[in-house]
Formats: sequence, structure tokens, C-alpha cells
Amino acid sequence: MAYFLKHLTEETMALKKLLIPPEFIRNCGRVNLTNPVVLEPTVGDPPEVELELYEDARGFWLRNGWQEFADRYSLNHGNYLLFEYKSFSRFKLVMFGANGVDVMCPASSFHNVGSNRNNQEFPDAEREEEIRGSPVAGGGGRQPARPRSAENAKQKTFMATRKGRTADGGRRGKRS
Repeated sequence: MAYFLKHLTEETMALKKLLIPPEFIRNCGRVNLTNPVVLEPTVGDPPEVELELYEDARGFWLRNGWQEFADRYSLNHGNYLLFEYKSFSRFKLVMFGANGVDVMCPASSFHNVGSNRNNQEFPDAEREEEIRGSPVAGGGGRQPARPRSAENAKQKTFMATRKGRTADGGRRGKRS
């Protein structure tokens, strides 16, 4: 597998085309890249985007179709794109916002801000409190004790007696 990461700059967005790093071409080999180049975003519609590969003095570019792709996914300067070369001019593409969080859906897919994918409302205040109180988030909160089932209690007692302990945790003495 071969990868390259692109940081979208104002220049890139103004040029309306994307330069493939020359180092990637050297490492991957020019023979592996032919027209059309297919991008497979992790999500979105359409699942594939065909772009024209174009060569000039600076290197190989993705153009015809690039601007439409950037518009569909609301890409702006500051975004990052991780390209994973699959084979036969196909790339899996993961898109990240300027904040480093992956872009989940194209702009046309957003319907309700504050909703999850199933259009269920997030209880923001409750969720924030739940996260803040979790030990993982550093909130110092403790997980509630899990109730022990009767089967679980029997298994614990059995294991304790096999290790030479009584059911109440004490040691069994030797009998004479």
C-alpha cells in the first residue's frame, strides 16, 4: 500500500487542480497511474469520482472533475486529504477538516444540524455531562457497580473454593 497526504492551500483551491507529490510518483511508479484516476471517498454519493491525470513541468495533477469533487465535499484550504493507492489508478480517500476530524458526508447530505445519522436528536446537555463524568474523559467519575448475576456469583464461589479458600474468602485449614 502506498499513501500520500495533501494539505489543501489557498493556492491549490485557486488552481482548481491537485498536484500529486512527485515523490509519490517516483515511489509508486508512473506506469501504475493512467486515466481516469478514480477516487473512492469513505462516504458519499457518488461512491467514485473519475479525474483526469495531467502532466506538466511540475508533475502530475488531478484536474477535470477536481473542482466538482471539492465543491461536493465542501473542501477548503486548511483541509487534509489522505490518499491510499489501491491499484489501477484507484485511490481510497479519507478527508479531514482543518480541525483534524474526518469529514463524514458531502455537504448535500446534511439535513438536520444536531442530529445523528438516524435523524435522532442528540440530548447535548445530558451527553456532555455523561462524557465529562466518565473516567476516560478525565472527569473522575466512576462507573456504577455492575449487578452480579446469580450465575456469576456461583462461578466466583466455585473458583474461590478451588483455590483453597472458603466461600466467604477465608483460607481452609488442614484437617487432621
